[in-house]
Amino acid sequence: MFEQCYIHFFNKSPIANSIHRVIFNEEGSPIDYEFLSVNQEYMKLMGDQFQEKEIKGRRFYEVFPDGWDGEEAWKGTLERAVLARESTVFHIFLQNSQKWIRVVFFPLTNETFGCIYFDVTKEFKQGEQIAAFLKINIDILCVADLEWNFIRVNKAFEKVLGYTAQELEGKNFLGLIHEDDIQKSMEAMERLGRQEIITKFVNRVKGKDGTYRYLEWHSQAYEKYIYAAARDITETKRLHERLYEQNIE
Repeated sequence: MFEQCYIHFFNKSPIANSIHRVIFNEEGSPIDYEFLSVNQEYMKLMGDQFQEKEIKGRRFYEVFPDGWDGEEAWKGTLERAVLARESTVFHIFLQNSQKWIRVVFFPLTNETFGCIYFDVTKEFKQGEQIAAFLKINIDILCVADLEWNFIRVNKAFEKVLGYTAQELEGKNFLGLIHEDDIQKSMEAMERLGRQEIITKFVNRVKGKDGTYRYLEWHSQAYEKYIYAAARDITETKRLHERLYEQNIE
């Protein structure tokens, strides 16, 4: 009875699944993968280009003779996971349906493994749009999560502050703010968390050389991301300060 329940669970799952057997060469390296079973959602996700009976018992390259885009990357990842018997995640692009698919691989036995598939096309397209936006804009631009961890930054960050994108992405913005500006910056972040728009907000941000620059921010949260643009107003700020001091004297 339980075995029958497992079969129904697999076949009727609203998430695409497949089970495979690894085919090894004489040296013990995986060279192909046989389809043992796929569920209905797998067929829908792959575009219904095959009937289930045409897939079962066939090898990957018999079903997909042209492979998948980015094959070298995902194939290497999969081979390492098979040999180490470890779970892993990789992405594939289906040309026929123009879909990006996230594949979660997990071993079952020494020779078999399962895969779960998710359509992440929307996520990838959003990422491509963000990348294009960051590339063409000369202002300081960034995308962060609601905790203000940098997700993407553009080239202007390096020009103004000296940091490369690799040095900033994944880091928290608060670590760069002048200690006297942290409280008001956190208050601004809370407002963003309430979906308010922040304009003309100024704080001091530390550059890679240890000096601080005055940045004027315009920020807005959308769903789980914060989109922010800033301009370096350091020289303008210092000019105002000098004029103020002269008037005081």
